[in-house]
Amino acid sequence: MPLRKATPSRGSLLGEDGDYVDLTQSPFAGPPRRPSRGSYGSMGRCRRMARMIYAVVNAQQKQYKLTPLSAWGQPYAVTAEVPVAADVDTKSPPLVKVQQMDTNAYFGRLVRLLKEDPPAPADGPMVEKLKTLGIESG
Repeated sequence: MPLRKATPSRGSLLGEDGDYVDLTQSPFAGPPRRPSRGSYGSMGRCRRMARMIYAVVNAQQKQYKLTPLSAWGQPYAVTAEVPVAADVDTKSPPLVKVQQMDTNAYFGRLVRLLKEDPPAPADGPMVEKLKTLGIESG
């Protein structure tokens, strides 16, 4: 069933072609609304709406073109291969890598990261707690 064009209102969403789509008439809308005796009916309606909204959002996202600032205003092609140092393990998940670190490696990495990427001012209370444990940037 094709989506019916609508005007900007509650129950409509801007579609891919710039026209408003009446979500109440979508293929996901299902039967007319009726009172639900539990939350399941509401959740089902939300899921149907989410599918419709995701379809519109995903279509919009496919039109995005991400370009690094260094290439802004110039032709840019995404490279399939990203150079990675030979000694970097790209197969193991991050959690496994952290679990394989000994104590010195873990806290040494934390200290280096605190220096390379200083915490935000909002992280002040945690930074103070780390200082009481002897962990400071540098």
